[in-house]
Amino acid sequence: MTQLGMTPKEAVDIGTTLLKQGKLQEAELCLRAGYEASHESLGALHNTTIIAGNNLGALLARKGKQAEAEAFFREAVDASRKVFGPRDPDTLMKIASLAGSLQKQGKAAESARLFKEAVDGRREIFGAQHPSTLMSMNNLGRVLEDQGRLIEAKEVLRETVSGCMEAFGKDHPGTQASTESLNSVVKKLAETQQCSASEATARSQTAAKDEADELQAAIALSLQLEPSSDRQSEGVRFGQLGEACLNHGQPERAVEHLTKSLAIHRECGNRVLEGDVVGNLGAACLQLGQHEHAIEHLTQALAIHSEVGNLLAEGVDRDNLAKAEVSFDKLVMAEVQRLSDAGRLKEDQGDVMGSIPLFKQSLENAARIRKVALAKHVEGVVEGDLATVYKNIGEYELAIKHFTRGISLVRDVGHKENEGVLLGNLGNLYGLIGQHERAIQHFTQALALHRMCEDLVNEGKQLVNLGATYTHLKSHDLAIKHLTQALETTRKAGNRLGEAACLGNLANEYHIKEDYDSAIDYHTQARSIFSEHDNFHGVACAMIGLADCFTKLRQHKRALEHYKEALAMFKKAGDQQGVATTLMNTALVFGDMGDIPGSLPFLQQSAAVLDTIWAALATDDRRVSYGDNFSQVGGALQLVHTALGQPEVALEEAERARSRSFELLLAQQRLARGSAPAGEMALLR
Repeated sequence: MTQLGMTPKEAVDIGTTLLKQGKLQEAELCLRAGYEASHESLGALHNTTIIAGNNLGALLARKGKQAEAEAFFREAVDASRKVFGPRDPDTLMKIASLAGSLQKQGKAAESARLFKEAVDGRREIFGAQHPSTLMSMNNLGRVLEDQGRLIEAKEVLRETVSGCMEAFGKDHPGTQASTESLNSVVKKLAETQQCSASEATARSQTAAKDEADELQAAIALSLQLEPSSDRQSEGVRFGQLGEACLNHGQPERAVEHLTKSLAIHRECGNRVLEGDVVGNLGAACLQLGQHEHAIEHLTQALAIHSEVGNLLAEGVDRDNLAKAEVSFDKLVMAEVQRLSDAGRLKEDQGDVMGSIPLFKQSLENAARIRKVALAKHVEGVVEGDLATVYKNIGEYELAIKHFTRGISLVRDVGHKENEGVLLGNLGNLYGLIGQHERAIQHFTQALALHRMCEDLVNEGKQLVNLGATYTHLKSHDLAIKHLTQALETTRKAGNRLGEAACLGNLANEYHIKEDYDSAIDYHTQARSIFSEHDNFHGVACAMIGLADCFTKLRQHKRALEHYKEALAMFKKAGDQQGVATTLMNTALVFGDMGDIPGSLPFLQQSAAVLDTIWAALATDDRRVSYGDNFSQVGGALQLVHTALGQPEVALEEAERARSRSFELLLAQQRLARGSAPAGEMALLR
């Protein structure tokens, strides 16, 4: 966990969103917290660390802190090279970012070298006319200009202008920007070499047109020829035309001619020529961004070239197929992420049922990923998301099924970190339905995996889960043992809010053992940490724990003071149940003091809050989980009114209690008819 009480990934995701919104101060806070926590707990080569460092670099660059930005960009580039390879699109993007930062600092030589690397990589993966390739080419030209390498800059920018005109047209902002860059270089050349700037510009802008005109002339001449009586020769002619179009950046026309050529060669049964043509078709589809068609054609080409023993063509096919699969997987991954994010948003908005179709679509898309290991990993994560939804709506059998499937998938590809997380989530589900021994088995397995990965944050979580489970089983010594280990682990991880939670749980255990001095000490430490982080709910829970201890010690005045502070904190946190419970506990202190009239207003306020909660509860399992709260307050009101000599009011309260009990009984019966048991909710003492 970060110091903000979020996982590193959550902090990085939120920081990235804030950065896109231009909220630089808030974004920097989240990104630094996410980066530091991820770097410490997951390591420098983890994807979350890499993303955090790169985005921090982008943020600092926007703030003009180029030297600090450079350090983060360098770290992100080095890690990305090691993890994803030097030709991965994300690596190339980070290289371009580093080059841009160096350019702004006047470090032109290294900037030019890195922009050249980005250009070569993007040209290889995306093609010469892809927007990212052209953008890097324009930047390379500008850096070469800064170095005074004007001839080289002119050639690069000429090619950039040509590519932009073919890809976007002359009026596109990218074309205009690259033309301006070229004009700047040409002007400087004219000043130093006494050449005509207008002539140089005209040459640069017409170079692509001349080349295209040559191609069109060749095509026109070829189409004027009489159709050959030799079908194979006709197929060769269409193949040559298609290859020419492909080499001159006209993939649409290439597909048209190559498709005709392919049909003829298949008709003639010429496997050698068929392989060459279908390979070119795959390359054309790759240029067009039609990755599924590219994969289909290139797979066929690879099989044919392997069959006929063309090793050189096999190598080309494998390279193109790898590019197509990487690009395809990235597109599918983006769709998986979009659908999963939309599902989580539905959950956050309270539309849990609406999230299920989105997670199912995400799962279907994950299965389309070409790289088997990546597909299994992504499917496993989405299975976990879907399982969590089913758990939240009480469909426990389905939740267990999807958690189990997710665990199996991530285990197959050796992703121990996610396997541990899913095992822990399944353990929580078993604990929820009362199968505590099975919960312990899963928590123990998860703990071993997190220790193997040196993941202190999740190690601490599993130790807390084990401690809580032993508490349910009334094995308090074992609970204290695991919670003490959890406390040590969260402290090592620098997880302050996790440390506070462990302190609170330990305090509760010592309260059960009637060691109130230890309980007060732990609650006090927890309150201090929660206060540091403005965590109102955490402060309130610590104050409730302290008040309970003082009540047991019959220090009623101190107990009331702490309940009063807890009440204020629960209201700040917007926790209505916490408010109702605190009011009820305050009333009980007055009763313990023998001040029955003093307890009445607190009980009445607690009942009013619970009525508000009841009206907002939408599901039977949620209503059943609140049953004890209503019965406690209702019973206490009956006793108080009776003690105050108000039998009629006591009878009214009894009638209200019976009515609520009947509603609860109906909810329980509806749940019993379904497949899922009612959910559980821990109540504050």
